[in-house]
Amino acid sequence: MRSCCCQAAEQRIQMAEERPSKDITQRSNVAKISRNAPEEKAKAGPWLLLVLCIFVVGGSATFQTMQSIRMGMGP
Repeated sequence: MRSCCCQAAEQRIQMAEERPSKDITQRSNVAKISRNAPEEKAKAGPWLLLVLCIFVVGGSATFQTMQSIRMGMGP
């Protein structure tokens, strides 16, 4: 019975040693499909970001003007 336990433990150790070496030898084997996959374009292009900036700046200026009018043309 003792030899069976030792043999099982040795097999586990051997399997544990083989796994990392297998990973190292198969490193950089990337499938060709992933290399030639079409690149995803950015969802927000430069024009959309420009429009967003103008919207934020323009909205801020509008609210600042409205506040100045309400408060009485202060500094």
